[in-house]
Amino acid sequence: MQNARIVTNPKSILILAGALAACMTGVATANTTILAGDMDNFGNTNNARVDTVVTRRAFGTWLSRSGAGGNNTAFHGGLSMPFDADQFSEGGSNGNSNWEFGYTFISLPMLTKDAELRIRVKGNNSDIPSNDAIELQYTGDGTNSSFLWGSSLATLNGSPWNSGSTATFTIKLGAGGANILNAINTRGYLDVYVEDDTAVDWIELNTVPTPGTASLLGLGGMVAMRRRRR
Repeated sequence: MQNARIVTNPKSILILAGALAACMTGVATANTTILAGDMDNFGNTNNARVDTVVTRRAFGTWLSRSGAGGNNTAFHGGLSMPFDADQFSEGGSNGNSNWEFGYTFISLPMLTKDAELRIRVKGNNSDIPSNDAIELQYTGDGTNSSFLWGSSLATLNGSPWNSGSTATFTIKLGAGGANILNAINTRGYLDVYVEDDTAVDWIELNTVPTPGTASLLGLGGMVAMRRRRR
C-alpha cells in the first residue's frame, strides 16, 4: 500500500477562496459614530447619558482658569458650558453668555483618513457671538491657550455669526486646514472647544472605518487541499 499524499485541486481552491471572499468582504464597513449631546435642536431634555460634559484634566483645568479670560470661573462657578446652554434657565449667574464650552472624546479607536467631526451650534441671544471660534486638540498644560486647529465661526459659516445664527458644521480631521488626524491617533483623544457666546446642541465624531480585507490566496490554498490514495 502506497503512502497517502496531499494533492491540490485547483477547482476546489477557487471555489473556497470565492466563498471566503464573499463572507469576509464588508467586514467593518459600517461607519462608527460617537455622539455627545442630544440631537434635540437645543431643547432642554437634558439626557444625562449623553449631555454630560467630559474633559481631560489639563483641558478642564484651562477651561476653569482664573484671571484674565477665565470666564467660567468668573461667571459660572468654574463649570464648563453645558449642552443646550441657549436655554436661559441653564445660564447660571451670568445668563448664558461668557461661558466657554469644552468636551473631550476619550479612549478613541484609530481614526481613518476620512474621519470627520460634526457639530451643531447656535449664537446665544444674550451676548455678541460674532467673534467666537471653534478650536480642536488642546496642547497646553492647563495654564495657557494652545490648540492644534481653530477657525472662527463666521469663516466656517461663510457669513457673519450673529445672535440666533444656527448651523451644523463638518470638519474633516485628516484633510484641508485641519489635518490633525495623526495627532489624534497618537494621543487617543480629541478636545473640542467652543468660545463663550455660542451654544452647542451636540457633537458627533465619525471615525469612518475602511472596509475589511484579507489575503485569501495562501489560506485558500491550504484549506482546499484534500487527501486521496493512489
